[in-house]
Amino acid sequence: MCQFAAQTHATQLQTALTNRAAIDQAIGILRSRSGGTADEAFARLRQISQSENTKLAVVAETVVGEAPHLARGQVVHERVPTQVHQRLSRRHA
Repeated sequence: MCQFAAQTHATQLQTALTNRAAIDQAIGILRSRSGGTADEAFARLRQISQSENTKLAVVAETVVGEAPHLARGQVVHERVPTQVHQRLSRRHA
């Protein structure tokens, strides 16, 4: 049982590190678009997450994944939750 708990804990830590990296990247992207602070960018991610009932990490991954497409004016709708995409497009187009 202890080995299972240790393995579960290790998996959770790895997930947290991966999520943190995506969140940090998304914060950087939002800051570059808005000129705002890191706290403002994080608040924006959190606001979208809560209003769309979507995990913060998913919103962050969406921002990171769509950044190149949005920069070129291309949107790949099937890859992102529609509501999240619309909120980001309105705010940072």
